[in-house]
Amino acid sequence: MKTAWILIGAAALLLAADPEPRWAVLNHAARQAVQAKDYAKLRETLRELKPLMPGNPHIIYNLAAPDAALGDKQIALAQFGTR
Repeated sequence: MKTAWILIGAAALLLAADPEPRWAVLNHAARQAVQAKDYAKLRETLRELKPLMPGNPHIIYNLAAPDAALGDKQIALAQFGTR
């Protein structure tokens, strides 16, 4: 019986040690890119994040912003027509 509790405890520790989900890592990277005004990095990060959160209006809007800042106004406007 004691062995079972040890195994359960070990499993709980392993689950707690899981790395941060990919979407959370990308969200953090996007926030850093905004603060650094690194619009190319922001666009790259949001493009990777978009399929992980399909249809998320914040990502769609936030993808248009770096496109516009980088001079890709047609691509920026097209972001609003895609999902």
